[in-house]
Amino acid sequence: SDAIQITTHNQENLMDNSPCWSPDGEKVAFIRSQVDKKRPSNIGVYMIDSSGGEPELLISENGKWVNSLIWSPNGKMLAWLSQENEDPTNKPKLLKIYDFSTGETRIAGEVPTQHVNIEMAWSPDSKQIAFNDKEGKVIKLMNLKDGSIEDIETGLVDVTIHHLDWSPDGERFVFGGLKGGDEEFWVMENFLPLEKLPQKNIVSGLAPETTTLQKVWSGGAQIGWGNVSPNGKFLTYADDLLNLALCELSTGKTSALTKDAAEDPLLQFNMGSVVSPNNKQVAYAWYKNNHEIRLLDIDNPQPKTLYANKDEDVYPCAWSPDGKTIYAKSYLNKTRKCRILAITVENGDVQILKTFDFFYWLQLSVSPDNKFVAYHFPNIKNGENSDTDIHLVSTDGEKNIKLIEHPANDQLIGWFPGKNQLLFKSDRGGSWDIWTAEVVDGEVVGNPKKVLAEIGETTSPMGITNSGSFYYSQMYRNFDAFTVPFDQTNGEVKSELAKPLLGSVRNAKWSPDGKSLALIKELWVQNKRPLYVRDAETGNERMLSDNFIIRHLLWLQDNKTLLILGNDTRRESEKTYSGGMYTINVQTSDITEVLAFSDYRGKDWEIGLTVAQMLAQGNTAQKNIYFKKNGQLICRELASGEEKILLKDPSLNSNDSTLDPLPGEKNILYCSEDQIYIIPVSGGKQIPIIKRTTTDSGPTVPNSAVWSSDGNYIYYTHNMDGGSGLWQITSDGKNPKEVYNSNIPINTLSIHPNGQEIVMTILDQGAEIWKVDNLLLNTETRE
Repeated sequence: SDAIQITTHNQENLMDNSPCWSPDGEKVAFIRSQVDKKRPSNIGVYMIDSSGGEPELLISENGKWVNSLIWSPNGKMLAWLSQENEDPTNKPKLLKIYDFSTGETRIAGEVPTQHVNIEMAWSPDSKQIAFNDKEGKVIKLMNLKDGSIEDIETGLVDVTIHHLDWSPDGERFVFGGLKGGDEEFWVMENFLPLEKLPQKNIVSGLAPETTTLQKVWSGGAQIGWGNVSPNGKFLTYADDLLNLALCELSTGKTSALTKDAAEDPLLQFNMGSVVSPNNKQVAYAWYKNNHEIRLLDIDNPQPKTLYANKDEDVYPCAWSPDGKTIYAKSYLNKTRKCRILAITVENGDVQILKTFDFFYWLQLSVSPDNKFVAYHFPNIKNGENSDTDIHLVSTDGEKNIKLIEHPANDQLIGWFPGKNQLLFKSDRGGSWDIWTAEVVDGEVVGNPKKVLAEIGETTSPMGITNSGSFYYSQMYRNFDAFTVPFDQTNGEVKSELAKPLLGSVRNAKWSPDGKSLALIKELWVQNKRPLYVRDAETGNERMLSDNFIIRHLLWLQDNKTLLILGNDTRRESEKTYSGGMYTINVQTSDITEVLAFSDYRGKDWEIGLTVAQMLAQGNTAQKNIYFKKNGQLICRELASGEEKILLKDPSLNSNDSTLDPLPGEKNILYCSEDQIYIIPVSGGKQIPIIKRTTTDSGPTVPNSAVWSSDGNYIYYTHNMDGGSGLWQITSDGKNPKEVYNSNIPINTLSIHPNGQEIVMTILDQGAEIWKVDNLLLNTETRE
């Protein structure tokens, strides 16, 4: 049949190439560039409906050579090769991944070949990408989780591979190959006298330097909660039990510096650390009722509390160059103000350098001369947080300077040791890049310069060594959700018939009539959690709101109303606002506030006001909600606002927990971090059902629990060894059995009212630590 043109150009010199189909055949991705002086510019990766229309720009790749665009078999990612178009032979060729669920692009790894004809192919499970090398002797496989590369021998010699593809069963490759005859070398004499060629003064024996990136480590998300030592020999981080730990960079050997997180039954953990200038001490934040600052010697790790204050969370960010002062960020939970503190190491004396009227997660760095502390902070426009700029406060607290002001977002990385260069990341160029500014006496000299492109918005600085190596962590995070045929009586899960839901779905809940699914989706990079409702019969989805950071939700019995718990992002700058409970009309999207958390001062939001599955089901007349506050289980009548304390117990202070009332409102199922209980609504002590246990493979931790729709069974998940098991137990706590196992942690569960279908969400997340050398190469004058 006749070909159909699906893209058109409204300006000259545009070129579209490298098209690829989405797996469902509804979309086409392609690369568009503008040809300028025979070189492509204004390059971007676009997507368009297969029937035509207006293309959508997914990501800009200006200043790059971009090719080999391919769409993953699961439809969730695009991959391509990217390389700087200035002096490309000395620049790495990077394999990049675009994630449709987050809208974020990340570097999967470096392709170790400069071969011009690189063909790529996805593995059927969308976890690896194959590409050819220059000689054709091997096919290389890159693992997209950690960037590692494996060689598959072809047994060929002097064959150039073209048109590589991976078989659907994942067992074979197919490709074309070119094998030529003998090569011939020709010499053209007297083409141009040598003395007329421009000469370059190159120091003999010195290899040309270039900025290099190297992946150092990959693991759980918490490995990025630390700092590189000034001598570059080790990293501090939080281990799987959230103890403070140390990793030797030369050997990869790890060791725990604290043990309380593993042994103490109370909730304790490490969250952030920074190494002293002499590489001998670590200052770290330790949670025990509040975050406090502790110190320990690496060779003799006996913790010492440096600063702790009730109703205040404080985190160390930087040491002064002489090691006498720690600069920290502080959060006052009752007033929601945050502060920059200078704490004397010798005696714990505190000086307040700066106070802000509302909460913001600060990043701090001290200048090499110890005169200024740098930080970034958002501007307020129309009552909401807007773009961020970089500021200075003098270490005596007397001067406040707005250092870098730009309509884009500028976010602090840190001061370069021994130099006047301040590093920051910015999206002023259309992507998140690293820039540097020369700062002298609190003022920027000249214009900032870009030193590394496309570092990504999720980059978290981990410090710069004395030799100039910059370390950073990059976190990835994605939720998958699927509905599965299920028998709630015998626990059978027909996982082979699972149907995935679209997007990164953090939580999914069936309506009481089973006709709709409420979905909290997570756009992690944009810090958004839009709320959708999905028609169970047609699969159509409709967004109800994207103005809330929603933590929990449930349906009311009318099947028309959702109750959510979260923060309205439009009110973040309000001094007294701490979030609340709201109802949303599913038909009109109208939102009504039920309970304001500003009524509950102090740590209630962080510890107590975790609400989930709260409404009494099966009783449309009695509209009660159940929530936790300061170690208390409270029943609140929606109509009158009257509250009644059902139970007081320290275990109710758990952050990571769920509540699920039994149909008929007789008992409440409570899942904490250590145990699952049944709590009578009429009052009385909780009844333990399942406890946290420790096996040879590590601890098994209850994560979530729900009643079956008939109330005869309890289904719960046990997180263990990086995955989860789904278990069934009778309502009186007998006959536990595992009915399903996932190698990725299960996040939430919801059983259909008919007991024949279950919806689960799973969370895949982790972090990579990267090292950048020669970062300031292009800003320095070389002889």
